[in-house]
Amino acid sequence: MKIWLILFSLIATARNTMAQDNCNKMPFYPADYIGNPSLEQVSYSCETDLITTTSPLFVPMISIIPYWQEPVLDYMGLTYFGQCNRFYIPKNPRDYSYENSGYPLYDPLVPQPIPDGKGVIGISSDRSLSGSASSDRYRAKNYICTNLLRLLKKDSLYRLSFYLGFGIKDTNSIPYNGRLGYNVSKSPTKFALFGVIDSTHLPFPRPQGNHGTYGCLSQINPEWINLGEVIISGKPGSWVRAIIEFIAPADIESIGIGPACDMSDVPYMPRAANEVSEFYFLDHLQLYQASAPKPILEVANGSLCDGPNAFTTLHMKSDSYYAGSQLQWYKNNAPVNETGGSITITKDQYGEGWYQCGVQNDSVCIRSDSFYVNWDPVINPTISSDPDTVACYGETQLLAMNGGPNTTYLWSNGSRGSSITVSQSGTYTVEASNACNSVTATKVVAFKECPPILFVPSAFTPNHDGLNDIFKVHSMGTIKSFRISIFNRYGQRVFFTKEISQGWDAIFNHTAQPAGIYIWIAQYTDARGVTHRKNGTVAVIK
Repeated sequence: MKIWLILFSLIATARNTMAQDNCNKMPFYPADYIGNPSLEQVSYSCETDLITTTSPLFVPMISIIPYWQEPVLDYMGLTYFGQCNRFYIPKNPRDYSYENSGYPLYDPLVPQPIPDGKGVIGISSDRSLSGSASSDRYRAKNYICTNLLRLLKKDSLYRLSFYLGFGIKDTNSIPYNGRLGYNVSKSPTKFALFGVIDSTHLPFPRPQGNHGTYGCLSQINPEWINLGEVIISGKPGSWVRAIIEFIAPADIESIGIGPACDMSDVPYMPRAANEVSEFYFLDHLQLYQASAPKPILEVANGSLCDGPNAFTTLHMKSDSYYAGSQLQWYKNNAPVNETGGSITITKDQYGEGWYQCGVQNDSVCIRSDSFYVNWDPVINPTISSDPDTVACYGETQLLAMNGGPNTTYLWSNGSRGSSITVSQSGTYTVEASNACNSVTATKVVAFKECPPILFVPSAFTPNHDGLNDIFKVHSMGTIKSFRISIFNRYGQRVFFTKEISQGWDAIFNHTAQPAGIYIWIAQYTDARGVTHRKNGTVAVIK
C-alpha cells in the first residue's frame, strides 16, 4: 500500500503569509497532548454503530470514544466504524435512516488494514446539499474535537499528523439511482485544524436559527480558530498521512478537525457525476512540538505609517536562541544584503514588499513567515461631498472619506463603507481608523424645497388653429442636456428629441396620431450637473 505524504503549512501572522521555499528542516518530537489518539471505543459500544447526539436510539459519541466528542450540540452525527460492526454500517441503522429520512445510509467501505488500533471515525463534507462549489457556509460538514491533555502554548510551533482514509465502493450496495449515497471517496479534499482557547463550554450550543447540521466549524462558532489546512489526495482504498504545521496564535485548550471552510481551490464534482462522495475516515492523530522556536518577525522600531521619513525596522524574535546560526533576510523570496537579527526598511532602501528571515545551522533550516511592509497613509479628517451640500428634496448627496488602503469606516448611520449616499437633512459623522491613526469627521447636509425648473404641458390640441397646437417643454434656469420620449398606449415610441426647443405636433411617420393619453419620459441635467428623470402623461385632444 502506498503512503502519500503531503505537507502543508498555514501559519497565522499579524498581517499575512507567503509560501516558503524548500528550506524546511526543523526537529520535532512527539508530544503527549491527545488522549486516545487511535480513536478506540469502549467495550459496550458494540450495542450501536451510528454515533449521533440527536437520536435517542444511539448513545452519545462521548460515551463511545473516550476523550473525543462533537464540537457543537445537535450537530450532524458522525459515524464510528470498528471491529464490532466489521467496519460497516449494518442493516438496522440503514433501515432506521431510510424510515426517518427516506435516504438510506450508504457510505464508502473503510480501507483495510486501518493505520492504528481497532476503530476509525467517518467524517463527511457534503457539497451536494448546496449544489455549489463555493457556498461553503451551508454545506453539511462533520467535525470531531478533543480537550487536550495540556495546553498548546502561544507562539510555539507544532505539527499535527493524522491519517485520512479514502473509501471504496461497497460491491453489495444497491445500484446508484440518484437517491442513495454510497460512493468512493472523492480526491482531492481539504481538511482543517481548529483550536479553541476556552473549552469549558464544549460542546458549544447550536447557534440560534441554525439547524446545527450546516456550515464550517468557525462559522458556526467564531470561538474556533482556524490553525491550518491541508489538501490531501489519495486513491480509493488507501490511507494517506497528512501533516498540518502551525504556530499557536494563543494558548489552545481543545482542537477540532474536519472539512476546511473554503473548498474553492478543491475541484468540485457533483455526486451523480462518478458516484463519488465527500466521505472520509480519520485515524491516528499525533501532535509534535518543535524543539526550537519558529522565527517570528515583529516591528521593533519605526512604524508602518506613511510620512516624509517613514521607516520600519523588523526584528526576528528568536535571534537570541539562534545565536551563532547563519541568518539571511529576503524580500519577495530574493536574498538582500542583511544577515543580522534586524533589518531597517525605507522607501528608498528595499521598499515595500514581503520580507522573511531565514535561519540555518546543523539541525535547522527554516524561514520565518512573510511579513508585508507597506506604509499606510495618515488619515485626513475631511469628508468630501458633492459640490453643494444644500440639495433639493428628491435628490441625494454623496459623502465620502478616503482613508487609503487598510482603513475601516463607521458612519453615524451604521454604514461601514468609505462613502454613503444621503437624502435627508442632518449631521453625518464618520470614524475612520487604520494602523496609523483614528479620526472623526462631520458633515452637515441640508435639503430644501426647490422650484421646478421643467414645465411639461398636460394636454394640447393639434387642430392647426394656432392655439396650443404643439407639445413643447419649457424650462426655468439652465439646462445642460435634455432628452424626451413620448410613447403611445402600445409602448411604441412616437416622438424623441434632444432639443428642448423642439416640440411634437402629434405626427408620427407622416401620420396624425389619434386622440388619447400618451406617456412621456424626460431626462435632463441641471446647472450643477445633477441628472433628473421625470415622467408623466399628456392628452392629445381633437
